Amino acid sequence: GTNGRTSCIDLTPGENNTTIDAGVFLPKASLGDIVFLDLDEDGIQDSGEAGVSGVTVNLLNCSGNQLATTTTNANGNYSFADLDPNVNYIVEFETPTDYELSPANQGGDDSIDSDAGTNGRTSCIDLTPGENNTTIDAGVFLPKASLGDTVFLDLDEDGIQDSGEAGVSGVTVNLLNCSGNQLATTTTNANGNYSFADLDPNVN
Repeated sequence: GTNGRTSCIDLTPGENNTTIDAGVFLPKASLGDIVFLDLDEDGIQDSGEAGVSGVTVNLLNCSGNQLATTTTNANGNYSFADLDPNVNYIVEFETPTDYELSPANQGGDDSIDSDAGTNGRTSCIDLTPGENNTTIDAGVFLPKASLGDTVFLDLDEDGIQDSGEAGVSGVTVNLLNCSGNQLATTTTNANGNYSFADLDPNVN
Protein backbone atom coordinates (compact mmCIF):
# COMPACT_ATOMS: atom_id res chain seq x y z
CA GLY A 1 0.00 0.00 0.00
CA THR A 2 0.94 3.66 0.04
CA ASN A 3 2.33 3.26 3.58
CA GLY A 4 4.71 0.51 2.40
CA ARG A 5 2.77 -2.23 4.19
CA THR A 6 0.98 -5.28 2.81
CA SER A 7 -2.37 -6.40 4.10
CA CYS A 8 -2.32 -9.21 6.66
CA ILE A 9 -0.82 -12.44 5.34
CA ASP A 10 -2.16 -15.73 6.68
CA LEU A 11 0.54 -18.41 6.36
CA THR A 12 -0.23 -22.10 6.67
CA PRO A 13 2.18 -24.46 8.45
CA GLY A 14 5.24 -25.15 6.24
CA GLU A 15 4.15 -22.67 3.56
CA ASN A 16 6.85 -20.77 1.59
CA ASN A 17 5.01 -17.75 0.21
CA THR A 18 7.22 -16.11 -2.44
CA THR A 19 4.53 -13.78 -3.82
CA ILE A 20 5.05 -10.77 -1.54
CA ASP A 21 6.55 -8.16 -3.86
CA ALA A 22 6.97 -4.39 -3.90
CA GLY A 23 7.51 -2.17 -6.93
CA VAL A 24 9.50 1.05 -6.54
CA PHE A 25 10.28 3.79 -9.06
CA LEU A 26 12.12 7.09 -9.27
CA PRO A 27 9.60 9.95 -9.58
CA LYS A 28 9.84 11.84 -12.86
CA ALA A 29 11.42 15.30 -12.93
CA SER A 30 10.71 18.48 -14.88
CA LEU A 31 12.43 21.71 -15.89
CA GLY A 32 11.69 25.00 -17.57
CA ASP A 33 11.01 28.66 -17.01
CA ILE A 34 11.22 31.66 -19.33
CA VAL A 35 12.73 33.44 -22.31
CA PHE A 36 12.79 37.15 -21.44
CA LEU A 37 13.44 40.41 -23.29
CA ASP A 38 16.63 41.69 -21.68
CA LEU A 39 16.18 45.41 -22.27
CA ASP A 40 19.47 46.42 -20.61
CA GLU A 41 21.38 43.43 -22.04
CA ASP A 42 22.83 42.50 -18.63
CA GLY A 43 21.82 38.81 -18.62
CA ILE A 44 19.46 39.24 -15.65
CA GLN A 45 15.66 39.42 -15.80
CA ASP A 46 14.92 42.71 -14.11
CA SER A 47 11.51 43.99 -13.08
CA GLY A 48 9.55 44.98 -16.17
CA GLU A 49 11.49 42.71 -18.55
CA ALA A 50 8.68 40.63 -20.02
CA GLY A 51 8.70 37.16 -21.53
CA VAL A 52 9.06 36.56 -25.27
CA SER A 53 6.44 34.30 -26.87
CA GLY A 54 6.93 31.87 -29.75
CA VAL A 55 10.59 31.02 -29.08
CA THR A 56 11.54 27.44 -29.98
CA VAL A 57 13.13 25.54 -27.07
CA ASN A 58 14.68 22.10 -27.55
CA LEU A 59 15.47 19.46 -24.94
CA LEU A 60 18.67 17.51 -25.63
CA ASN A 61 20.57 14.82 -23.83
CA CYS A 62 24.19 15.65 -22.99
CA SER A 63 25.35 13.91 -26.19
CA GLY A 64 23.45 16.59 -28.12
CA ASN A 65 20.59 14.40 -29.33
CA GLN A 66 17.22 16.16 -29.43
CA LEU A 67 14.61 14.51 -27.22
CA ALA A 68 11.73 17.02 -27.36
CA THR A 69 10.82 20.50 -28.54
CA THR A 70 8.33 23.17 -27.50
CA THR A 71 7.72 26.90 -27.90
CA THR A 72 7.33 29.59 -25.28
CA ASN A 73 3.76 30.61 -24.46
CA ALA A 74 2.27 34.13 -24.44
CA ASN A 75 4.20 34.91 -21.22
CA GLY A 76 7.50 33.52 -22.50
CA ASN A 77 7.29 30.37 -20.36
CA TYR A 78 8.10 26.81 -21.40
CA SER A 79 8.46 23.46 -19.62
CA PHE A 80 9.50 19.87 -20.16
CA ALA A 81 7.83 17.31 -17.86
CA ASP A 82 8.00 13.54 -17.20
CA LEU A 83 11.80 13.56 -17.39
CA ASP A 84 13.92 10.60 -16.36
CA PRO A 85 16.13 11.71 -13.43
CA ASN A 86 18.76 9.17 -14.57
CA VAL A 87 19.38 11.26 -17.71
CA ASN A 88 21.22 14.60 -17.76
CA TYR A 89 19.77 17.25 -20.05
CA ILE A 90 20.71 20.33 -22.09
CA VAL A 91 18.17 23.03 -22.95
CA GLU A 92 18.71 24.69 -26.33
CA PHE A 93 17.10 28.07 -27.09
CA GLU A 94 16.75 28.97 -30.77
CA THR A 95 17.46 32.70 -30.97
CA PRO A 96 14.58 34.55 -32.67
CA THR A 97 15.33 36.38 -35.92
CA ASP A 98 17.02 39.79 -35.36
CA TYR A 99 17.67 39.05 -31.66
CA GLU A 100 20.89 38.18 -29.83
CA LEU A 101 21.42 36.13 -26.65
CA SER A 102 22.23 37.87 -23.39
CA PRO A 103 25.42 36.99 -21.50
CA ALA A 104 25.05 33.83 -19.41
CA ASN A 105 25.32 33.29 -15.65
CA GLN A 106 25.47 36.93 -14.55
CA GLY A 107 24.84 38.01 -10.96
CA GLY A 108 24.32 35.68 -8.03
CA ASP A 109 20.70 34.55 -8.47
CA ASP A 110 20.29 31.55 -10.80
CA SER A 111 16.51 31.95 -10.82
CA ILE A 112 16.68 35.23 -12.79
CA ASP A 113 19.85 34.95 -14.86
CA SER A 114 20.20 33.83 -18.47
CA ASP A 115 21.60 30.30 -18.70
CA ALA A 116 22.09 29.95 -22.47
CA GLY A 117 25.66 30.10 -23.75
CA THR A 118 26.67 31.73 -27.03
CA ASN A 119 25.47 28.62 -28.91
CA GLY A 120 22.03 28.90 -27.27
CA ARG A 121 22.63 25.85 -25.08
CA THR A 122 22.84 25.44 -21.33
CA SER A 123 25.44 23.25 -19.66
CA CYS A 124 24.34 19.72 -18.66
CA ILE A 125 21.55 19.72 -16.07
CA ASP A 126 21.45 16.94 -13.46
CA LEU A 127 17.91 16.48 -12.12
CA THR A 128 17.07 14.62 -8.93
CA PRO A 129 13.99 12.35 -8.69
CA GLY A 130 10.82 14.46 -8.42
CA GLU A 131 12.70 17.76 -8.94
CA ASN A 132 11.01 20.65 -10.75
CA ASN A 133 13.85 22.94 -11.83
CA THR A 134 12.33 26.29 -12.88
CA THR A 135 15.58 28.25 -13.16
CA ILE A 136 16.51 27.50 -16.78
CA ASP A 137 16.12 30.87 -18.52
CA ALA A 138 17.36 32.70 -21.60
CA GLY A 139 17.60 36.44 -22.12
CA VAL A 140 17.37 37.89 -25.62
CA PHE A 141 17.67 41.45 -26.89
CA LEU A 142 17.49 43.46 -30.08
CA PRO A 143 20.94 44.85 -30.92
CA LYS A 144 21.21 48.61 -30.76
CA ALA A 145 21.18 50.56 -34.02
CA SER A 146 22.91 53.75 -35.17
CA LEU A 147 22.49 56.42 -37.81
CA GLY A 148 24.34 59.42 -39.14
CA ASP A 149 26.62 60.65 -41.91
CA THR A 150 27.50 64.08 -43.27
CA VAL A 151 26.30 67.64 -43.58
CA PHE A 152 27.92 68.89 -46.81
CA LEU A 153 28.20 72.16 -48.69
CA ASP A 154 26.06 71.59 -51.78
CA LEU A 155 27.79 73.98 -54.16
CA ASP A 156 25.54 73.21 -57.16
CA GLU A 157 22.38 72.91 -55.04
CA ASP A 158 21.38 69.55 -56.55
CA GLY A 159 20.92 67.62 -53.26
CA ILE A 160 23.81 65.26 -54.06
CA GLN A 161 27.27 65.36 -52.48
CA ASP A 162 29.47 65.63 -55.53
CA SER A 163 33.24 65.28 -55.60
CA GLY A 164 34.77 68.38 -54.04
CA GLU A 165 31.69 69.25 -51.93
CA ALA A 166 33.20 69.13 -48.45
CA GLY A 167 31.55 68.54 -45.11
CA VAL A 168 30.47 71.43 -42.92
CA SER A 169 31.71 71.38 -39.33
CA GLY A 170 29.90 72.68 -36.24
CA VAL A 171 26.34 72.12 -37.49
CA THR A 172 23.90 71.16 -34.72
CA VAL A 173 22.01 67.93 -35.48
CA ASN A 174 19.08 66.85 -33.32
CA LEU A 175 17.62 63.34 -33.03
CA LEU A 176 13.83 63.27 -32.62
CA ASN A 177 11.30 60.48 -32.35
CA CYS A 178 8.40 60.51 -34.82
CA SER A 179 6.27 62.42 -32.31
CA GLY A 180 8.75 65.28 -32.56
CA ASN A 181 10.32 64.86 -29.13
CA GLN A 182 14.07 65.52 -29.03
CA LEU A 183 16.04 62.50 -27.86
CA ALA A 184 19.65 63.62 -28.39
CA THR A 185 21.79 66.33 -29.98
CA THR A 186 25.28 66.53 -31.44
CA THR A 187 27.37 68.69 -33.78
CA THR A 188 29.20 67.76 -36.96
CA ASN A 189 32.94 67.22 -36.66
CA ALA A 190 35.71 68.82 -38.73
CA ASN A 191 34.72 66.66 -41.72
CA GLY A 192 31.01 67.41 -41.38
CA ASN A 193 30.24 63.96 -39.99
CA TYR A 194 27.87 63.16 -37.13
CA SER A 195 26.38 60.00 -35.64
CA PHE A 196 23.88 58.79 -33.06
CA ALA A 197 24.65 55.37 -31.56
CA ASP A 198 23.01 52.93 -29.13
CA LEU A 199 19.56 53.53 -30.58
CA ASP A 200 16.57 51.38 -29.72
CA PRO A 201 15.36 49.73 -32.96
CA ASN A 202 11.80 49.71 -31.57
CA VAL A 203 11.65 53.53 -31.61
CA ASN A 204 10.85 55.46 -34.81
